[in-house]
Formats: sequence, structure tokens, C-alpha cells
Amino acid sequence: MKVDLHCHTEFSSDCSTPVAKVLKTYRDRGIDCAAITDHNEIEGALEAQRLGIIRVIVGEEIMTTQGEVIGLFLNERIPKGLPPREAVEAIRSQGGVVIAPHPTDRLRGSALRPAALADLADCLDMVEIFNGRTVLSSDNEAARRFQESNGRIPCVGSDAHTVQEIGGCYNEIDEFDGPEDFLAKMASARLVTAKSPFRVHFHSTFAKLQSRLARRKKLRDEVLRS
Repeated sequence: MKVDLHCHTEFSSDCSTPVAKVLKTYRDRGIDCAAITDHNEIEGALEAQRLGIIRVIVGEEIMTTQGEVIGLFLNERIPKGLPPREAVEAIRSQGGVVIAPHPTDRLRGSALRPAALADLADCLDMVEIFNGRTVLSSDNEAARRFQESNGRIPCVGSDAHTVQEIGGCYNEIDEFDGPEDFLAKMASARLVTAKSPFRVHFHSTFAKLQSRLARRKKLRDEVLRS
């Protein structure tokens, strides 16, 4: 089966794509399973699971005090702002899987700080060695070197925030049953990569601006009602 382990929906502030549209696009492009990993939120993933259009792994891209980690196979939302090891412990307490997303992306402020990445090396399950949105190829190559030197399982993710990004980047594995079996199958995955065009970053910037304006309008309306 083809599995994308990193994607976003309208439940992320920098994405405006409805959950159903995300899932239908995966289905139409031959992807069997997607980990929905919205920023600091699992509601989109839970909604995706309820829709049942394709198989869904409930995930979350969690902003720690030192950058982002991804948790998969979650049951509850993990709050942002935890120290990295506390975030990892929170994922583990739910029987989840820990991924370092875009770990060496020098242009991304949300990447784990180098010291934090080094500190977490022994407790990561997987390292995202290719992120479809990473601009510099050398940064994906550095992620691969980190993964190899620390003996972690490699994975790839589209990091899709728009439908244009869906379908080109995935992990091909055998059917799996639960987190442990998933990791066992990922150890021999076929990794298929595709770099997203640079213009998709503008879509995310625009979506983030729309989200901020919507929040301000909501606050203003609440003040007026009170």
C-alpha cells in the first residue's frame, strides 16, 4: 500500500483545503493511506477517520519549545509548547510513533533546533529523510545522513498543504496492523519522492493570512456582542 505520512487540512492555520477534498484527492491519485498531521491539532485527522474515504492514521505535528515533532497513532491532542522530550513522552504514552519532520531544513523556522535533534536521536522511531516542501535538496540529503548515522527508520512525506502536492511522495509498504507492525513494515519500505513547486509556499502564506483575519473578525464580533 502507498502511505503519505505528513499532510495537512483546513485544521492547520496555513492550509485551507477541506478534509474531504484532501482524502478524495489521495484516493483519486492512488494513495491508500494518509497520516493527517495538522499543526497542534488532531480534529482534522479524527474527522478524516470518520469519513472513511481512505485509511487514515491520526497524527499531529507538534510545536515544542525547540521545534516540531510528529506523533502518529494518537488518541488525544498533545499541546504545543512542551519541551521536546516531554512531547515525545506524551506520544509514547499513547502508544504512538515519533517522527522528526524536515529535521535539517535550514530555511524552516519550525525545524528542530540542532541541539534538540541530537538530544532526541536515541528516542526517534523515524526520520523524515525527504520532505516535499524542503526547498534545498542538500537539506534533505543532510536528513538522510542523520538518519543513517543514528540508525533510525527512514520515511518520506509530502507535507502537502494543497491538493497539487498530493500523490507524488509516499512510502510503499505491506498492509499493517497497529503501530508496532507499521514500524516493522516501514523498515523495508520503498520510498518514492517528489519535490513540490516553490509556488505552494505562497498558498500557505495566503491561507495563514486568511486564518489570522478570520480570528480577528471573530474577536471583534465577540467584543461587539458583549
